[in-house]
Amino acid sequence: RNVVRVMAGLLRPSRFHRGANQFALQAELERALRSPSIGVRCQAVALFPRLFELFPFPMVINSSFLKLMDLFRESDNYVRVRILKATEASTAHLDKIGNLDEVLRRLLSVAHSNDPLARAITLRTLACFATDAAERKDAHHAILNGLRALDDTEAAAALHAADRYCESSAAFADEASDTLVQMMRDLEVPMRVKVSVARTFRHAHHNLALIDRYQAASRRLLTDIPSAGIVRTLLAATTNVAVQSLVGVSEQIELLVRYLRTDLRVAVKRGALSGLLRLARAAPHAWSAEAVAAIRAVPGATQSTSAVAQALRVLGALAHSPACTLLLPAELVRGGGGSSAGEERGLDGPADGSFQLLPEVQACCCSEDAELAEVACTVLCHAATEVLSGWVAEACPNFTVAAVGQAVTGACNAVVLSIGRSQAAAGGTPPLAPGVVAAPHAPRPRRFLRRVAELVQHCGERGTPELMAHVELLAGELQLAVVRADPTFAGELVECLQACAQVGRYTALKQEQLTATLAAADGGVNLDPRVRVELTATLAVLLNQSGSLERAEAEAAIARAVSTVVPAGGSLWDLYSAARRLMCTGWHQPAAAVLAQLEGEVVSDHYVWWLKAVRLVAEAEGPGADREGDGGPDGHGQLAASARSFSKAVGCLKAARHNDASCRFQIAYVQLRAETLELLGSLLTTVKDAACSDTGRVDRHTAGTLAAELAGLAAEYDKLRRAHFDIDVHSDAVLKLDRDVVITAGHALLSAVARAPATSLPPLLDLPGDGRPSVGRVVADSAPLQRLTSEIAGRILRRDTQQTLDFVQQAVSRLASTTAAVPPFFFSHAAPTAVQIAVSPYPKPGQVLTIVSDSELVLRVEGFVRRPQRQTPRSIGFIEVAVSLNSVAHPKPEVLSRRVAVVKKFFSTSFLLAMPNLDNGEIPVEIAINAAFCDTEGNEWAASASERFEVTLAGRQQGKRR
Repeated sequence: RNVVRVMAGLLRPSRFHRGANQFALQAELERALRSPSIGVRCQAVALFPRLFELFPFPMVINSSFLKLMDLFRESDNYVRVRILKATEASTAHLDKIGNLDEVLRRLLSVAHSNDPLARAITLRTLACFATDAAERKDAHHAILNGLRALDDTEAAAALHAADRYCESSAAFADEASDTLVQMMRDLEVPMRVKVSVARTFRHAHHNLALIDRYQAASRRLLTDIPSAGIVRTLLAATTNVAVQSLVGVSEQIELLVRYLRTDLRVAVKRGALSGLLRLARAAPHAWSAEAVAAIRAVPGATQSTSAVAQALRVLGALAHSPACTLLLPAELVRGGGGSSAGEERGLDGPADGSFQLLPEVQACCCSEDAELAEVACTVLCHAATEVLSGWVAEACPNFTVAAVGQAVTGACNAVVLSIGRSQAAAGGTPPLAPGVVAAPHAPRPRRFLRRVAELVQHCGERGTPELMAHVELLAGELQLAVVRADPTFAGELVECLQACAQVGRYTALKQEQLTATLAAADGGVNLDPRVRVELTATLAVLLNQSGSLERAEAEAAIARAVSTVVPAGGSLWDLYSAARRLMCTGWHQPAAAVLAQLEGEVVSDHYVWWLKAVRLVAEAEGPGADREGDGGPDGHGQLAASARSFSKAVGCLKAARHNDASCRFQIAYVQLRAETLELLGSLLTTVKDAACSDTGRVDRHTAGTLAAELAGLAAEYDKLRRAHFDIDVHSDAVLKLDRDVVITAGHALLSAVARAPATSLPPLLDLPGDGRPSVGRVVADSAPLQRLTSEIAGRILRRDTQQTLDFVQQAVSRLASTTAAVPPFFFSHAAPTAVQIAVSPYPKPGQVLTIVSDSELVLRVEGFVRRPQRQTPRSIGFIEVAVSLNSVAHPKPEVLSRRVAVVKKFFSTSFLLAMPNLDNGEIPVEIAINAAFCDTEGNEWAASASERFEVTLAGRQQGKRR
């Protein structure tokens, strides 16, 4: 028992990185399985899933399951249940079992037991192997025998196994069809069991003969058994078959529409709508105008809000597909016909080409049910976004931008009216649809406004002037909603304004509305303190960019908003979150004041050092306009002071980290920022000294040295980006912008000395562009630095000004004085995506592998990818595995690389290594294995895992003696 406790401690993830040996741990657990105490055996069984997670290699998993199945065969039912739980927890690793036949043979030996409970446990354990043992006839026979069993527990286990095997095996689905249909028709079988049997029909999609047999049986059973539970289950099963096989989709849609129209039971209607939702997403091309008309008639034909919400979701799925044209007026659609087509769809529009987008959905936006109103608003935003796509214009010959703009505006106004602003609705808002009136006390759904922000962003990307007028109208309506009635919508307004800023449309927003919203956020007593800080920072960015508000006034407004966080009920963590968000948006001075206040509130040394480091970073980035480089006796001024603050922050970060793996990105980023400011200060000092010299020029040797250092610093920024696979898009853009600043400063220096004839200067990377940003879309807080970099780069490329030392000094001073935002990844401390590799052969501790010269070594590399629980910004395409040989005989290492696909987080490959030729003696040879990520776009990232070991290479004479 003590050994098991020790093993449990060693198998903790925190202990794993200290060099635990998987073979030793596995041997200890297998020894615990032979203990005479049943408690020790059960504890050892419970530890195997943790062992598989830490060491997911086929050799470990195969030998462990052989031992577990031996214990399963020889133990009682209590231990068997523990093994069943361990097998279910290890389902992701069952495909790595190499000797599956022997494992199943030991498992199925219990299927012939006289104990029905033992047979039930065996069947449930057998169901775990359905994917890998789908075509084994002995497993099929055991499951079919269990279906005919009289014991309820064994029959339920057999049904569970049959459901799993029908999904993976067409042969078993064919063999079990008669038995399953007979169980459905048997009057003695309970209704709950029949529901479970009917659920297995959803996997009959392997071939056409199987589909026809099961679909015909399902339609007969729908008539014979009118129970609501059976009808819903069979409808879901037949829908799943149609979706998986894409056979009989139109017939299935007609069946579901018939039940939707004729069956009065709400549960059956919801089941039919669920099936129609799946078919709308999987096969929108099979829908007809009659089916769409039946869905659109649901809001007026039923009183169930859940059914209406489900019907709206179906319309939203159709709006995101080629079936979107079925939702438009018949006059717009090519070949739509005359009045008959319009009457079928119920979408007749005026003769001038204007139309209303889904008027029945707009009416639902003002429903008193919050969920229904939110679904309706989301559907409207999806439909409006799809209507703005180019392919709709090609399908509609009468398509005009004005008509679409009017329809989109009507949909957006319906969204705004759902807030419940009865006063604003009565103050001149145009009617949306006949009979649509804003409810005076309508609930206020909030999450749908994120869809509005996406719609605004999509309209801005289109760039059409007619559409941008509607974007400005929508943004103004949202601002009025915050200013006049409900400041709790400030969070959604933030997202909408950020969407406008990302597409560069902040100058189109009315400045008086922005100022009024800022005042409302500054003085709103009902506003959440965290949202108030977020809204104030966003509005300050927009106003500062448009020139309507000075930076000092914006910082004062932000400081007032931050000061209300704790008095308004916020916690210290909310205050820290506000400071962190301010640093990511470029407002470092208010953030530094908040962090200085928080330093005295924490007790742990780790958090004290961390807050001090973050405060130093904020103070170093904060001076902004004062960082001109002409103060101080050494010529560096504020640049030198900021660089010293960055250096102190590095020391604090090293003191705050828990281990060597933590704070790597933070330390590397702060060091790069310190080196950037030091190099810019040195560049300014060099330019000033050259201006005071007799020649009035920069020495070419000095310029070359500085250019080489700047080029190396730019490469370090790229290296830092590629070293972290989980870095988000915003942080990646910020690092690219910092790299562009360094490159632009280097080109500005070289442009002033490149005309003098001499040896070539060290090359730099390409300029960011001729007046065009190379970073792509960056949030508004980084826009000034991005525009400045592009402007200077454009002047260098166009040579529209004389490249003098004054131009270099002015350009570098402006680059150094512009405030940069901190990447959000700086505050991320989650576990990264990592690779764990195992190499065979690998020497045991204290052992040395000896290989004869001029021979070949087969090196097998296996690996496992560990993904974090959170959503990552990119996906893994494949793993780049590289093997290198380093020896004295060959100074230049030989490198072999191969791209390996990742299957279920696991990859495996082999290399044939040719050993160097050696006549006599022995030399050490180092073998290094590196594994790096490659995303789906083909970008290669830094090595995530590495392994090194030495082998002894023996000459031919020593090999003969051995």
